[in-house]
Amino acid sequence: FFFFKQKTAYEMLRSLVGSEMCIRDSCGQVVATIAQVMWCLGTETSIADVAVSGSSMLEWYEENVAQIQQLTELVRGKLDPIKRKIIVALVTTDVHARDIIETLVLANVSLLTDFNWQKQLRYYWDEEDYIQKNQGCHIRQVAARLEYGCEYIGPVSYTHLTLPTKRNV
Repeated sequence: FFFFKQKTAYEMLRSLVGSEMCIRDSCGQVVATIAQVMWCLGTETSIADVAVSGSSMLEWYEENVAQIQQLTELVRGKLDPIKRKIIVALVTTDVHARDIIETLVLANVSLLTDFNWQKQLRYYWDEEDYIQKNQGCHIRQVAARLEYGCEYIGPVSYTHLTLPTKRNV
């Protein structure tokens, strides 16, 4: 299992997220955590922008679809077995995230307080918490707020089959 200092993750988050280098040269835990933080940030930005641009959530959905396609191309290339597992795990997570966005679009979510968004597991980075408590990453769901404790079970390349994910198998 890989553990990392959150400052390192935050520095990577600012400069490398989304780049092939970030995925190829990082531990699975770092990639998975930063991907979740960035997905949450992107989703919240898109929800907030619905009032300005009614198509912001649809555009975010399309961006996520394109990202999955890019990762699929990457995983088809020559990779060592560990990096392949990391990318496959990221694809699995991204497919689930894409399905959440689709649900939000269909539900016409336009407020961050909408229960359809609040019920999701949402990862956040809080620079002030990092400075004050050396704990910057936390997870929220509805009213709960949990500090991220660097829990990690390794790159998981499967997902529990539910109706939304079953169609992707």
